[in-house]
Amino acid sequence: TNISLFAACSFTFKAHTANFLIGKSGSGKTTLLKMIMGIEPITAGELFFNDLAIHTMTFKEKYNYLRKIGYVTQFPALYIEPMITVKENIDYSFLLHKKSPREEREKKIEEIATAFDIKPLLNQKTHTLSSGELRRVNLACSLIFDPVILLCDEPTGHLDKESKNSVLNYLIKASDISDAVVLIATHDLNLLGEFPAFEIKQRRVQKYR
Repeated sequence: TNISLFAACSFTFKAHTANFLIGKSGSGKTTLLKMIMGIEPITAGELFFNDLAIHTMTFKEKYNYLRKIGYVTQFPALYIEPMITVKENIDYSFLLHKKSPREEREKKIEEIATAFDIKPLLNQKTHTLSSGELRRVNLACSLIFDPVILLCDEPTGHLDKESKNSVLNYLIKASDISDAVVLIATHDLNLLGEFPAFEIKQRRVQKYR
């Protein structure tokens, strides 16, 4: 018997602000992020990014769409090569999503490293970084190619209060300096502030406030 994960949902996320998605562990936050990325099958209903119908995309359309999505995780070490430098990681992420001349990449890396306070770390191997530094590098890698959507899956998980606040401030900065729709999935209600928030509860995605 097929059981729907979500039922009777209707929601809209805004650009130029941080949007929060909350819910208990196992409620479907990560699954919804994967659906938005186009990598989780959508068997019923409709899901759009602007006018793009995610639920009916072909394989080629999904591939091109996925190259425009940034992803920040609570386990950044899984997505960052440890034995090369911070700069090389950011440059690789740039080239993976968008082909650009070296001069343009160098300029963008300089700008984003300055924005997220990792300029002094650019020539360091990433395996030498702290958890907080790794998350800032992950954020830089996820924004360097100007994504249309920035998805953050428990980006402050397993951090102390000071580090959580620091990462949250950088995520808010990301929503300010980019045109991406920023969606932050978390179970930590202390992060929400006054930002738009949605809750997954009883198989529905509903406005939290």
